[in-house]
Amino acid sequence: MWSSLSFQIGQLLLQPHCPLCGPTWAAAKDEAASPCSHCRERLVLPSQPLKGDAPVPWMAAGHYAGQLRTLILQLRSSGHEHQIRSLSNSLQNALPAQAILIPIPSWKQANRANPLPERIAKVLNRPRASFLERSRAVIGQHRLHRRQRWQNQWDSFRYNETAAEGFAIDWRQHQAWLVDDIITTGATVMAAITTLARAGIAVSGTACLGRTPMKHPL
Repeated sequence: MWSSLSFQIGQLLLQPHCPLCGPTWAAAKDEAASPCSHCRERLVLPSQPLKGDAPVPWMAAGHYAGQLRTLILQLRSSGHEHQIRSLSNSLQNALPAQAILIPIPSWKQANRANPLPERIAKVLNRPRASFLERSRAVIGQHRLHRRQRWQNQWDSFRYNETAAEGFAIDWRQHQAWLVDDIITTGATVMAAITTLARAGIAVSGTACLGRTPMKHPL
């Protein structure tokens, strides 16, 4: 009996586990694993990232809707790296090798800030640069319509010259990519791009976990 039980436990330890639905202790041992077929179906995750070019070239792990929306919101507080890594797997494979990642900073105070953009950038395994910081607070966007969102985010970033001066990699030989957890109207992304453009940095695209399904053209 004990021999059979030991064999079953050994098999469980050796088998890969889905980082999204498997046991936390097992998933942590296999952080690089992609979501299982069941999780891909329930979260509506394509094998390749969703892509588009409005308002700027972007790629997303999936649509910000349904169970994927719920999971992304949960990850803002839980921060489970093995789940973030698994959701970001397709993004990592699709990003250019020469990409430099610039996470979108939160407008909230440190103890309430959204940590996901920085954590997503971390698991994407590319150089990260904190070239952006918030110049002012904005209001929460979930109750704002499109025009209000753009007005709310306009000129809300500034270029972090200190971080840029201390950055060891010549970013001019690379492609700058923004990283955020979600893209809705693109207002935040465009405000960040405008700030970086003033500093002479052209952004090639944005990577995110969830893209809000488009209802109207931007």
